[in-house]
Amino acid sequence: MTSKKYLSNKKISQQAISISPALKDWIKRYVNVMNKKNPHDERYRSISSFYCHVMENVLKIFEKKKTLDDFDKFVDSEIENLYSNRVTLFGPFLEATLVMDAFSPIESILSSKIFFELHKFYYKNLDLDDISSVKLLFERIRKYYLKSNVAKNLSFDIFTDKDKKGFEAVFEHKSEYKYIQIINVKITVAILGMIGIKVIDVYYSKEFNHHYFKIKLATTDLFFDTREVRNERLMLARENINHIINLNRVIEYKSLHLWQKLAENNDVVINFNSEQARNRWIERFEEDFKKFGTKETFLLKVLKSFERLHWIRIENEEFLQFQIRLSKEKYSSEIKFLKGYLSKYSKVLQSNDIYYLERVK
Repeated sequence: MTSKKYLSNKKISQQAISISPALKDWIKRYVNVMNKKNPHDERYRSISSFYCHVMENVLKIFEKKKTLDDFDKFVDSEIENLYSNRVTLFGPFLEATLVMDAFSPIESILSSKIFFELHKFYYKNLDLDDISSVKLLFERIRKYYLKSNVAKNLSFDIFTDKDKKGFEAVFEHKSEYKYIQIINVKITVAILGMIGIKVIDVYYSKEFNHHYFKIKLATTDLFFDTREVRNERLMLARENINHIINLNRVIEYKSLHLWQKLAENNDVVINFNSEQARNRWIERFEEDFKKFGTKETFLLKVLKSFERLHWIRIENEEFLQFQIRLSKEKYSSEIKFLKGYLSKYSKVLQSNDIYYLERVK
């Protein structure tokens, strides 16, 4: 894309163009209407002023890698302002709904097509021999991101060394929403990993009701490799994510985030402080299964509830087969309770280490 030459901005040159009478009349009527609505707006002072403003701004749009085809995709400012404020308007509600997602892994997203489409998009818009192309790309993303009001401030500063091939960078993210921020930051560093940029260090603080991340980054050899090399990119993306949602950070947040991590590990067993507490929770499961479920799925839901506590492992849902994971030496009373509870609703059969439930007829 050619750039603007350093010539005079004084409007003394003329450009003759041929347009249809219908288009000429349309432009004239539009300028007249807008001039009446905005009498002090220089853009609508004359048809000439309108032409100059339109052409100059269209060229600025093209400099940002947009094309004529993008014009149909533009959203009018009134609608854009309404919807871009949705995080500001509904931030507290969104924040509450995303509490559990903040520290969850994003394996399903990493393995999806979108990350590799992003990889192709970035390399399409990057000139690996020109660092300014990285700055331009980030600025394009930054402007859109700030419009959503997800972040209060975003910056991406690049530091080069003439003796080194790549660069180092510092990414800063400030937001008033703690959990929305974590989700966006972990996805951002995952995307950076996909294009070969590695997280070196992370600093986090809370300043005047705003949450602030400062992340030090550096390019790797992957950044200069335009091939997909899926496994290497996924590995770097996971390493970057781990800088954001590791246990060192999780422990500073709510207990439920640590419980979430523990629940992902089948070697951890969830137990109760007393028989009364255990019975209350089992009764709550049972009541909801009966109230909101069906008779046909009741036994499977009961098995799933004990599987979520890591007491059993379901081997076959169709035939209601399961193994007891609890240690006989340590959890003999829990195993006795489990068998007794299941016996209330079905005959419990056993073959070696596999147990079966007879379905209710």
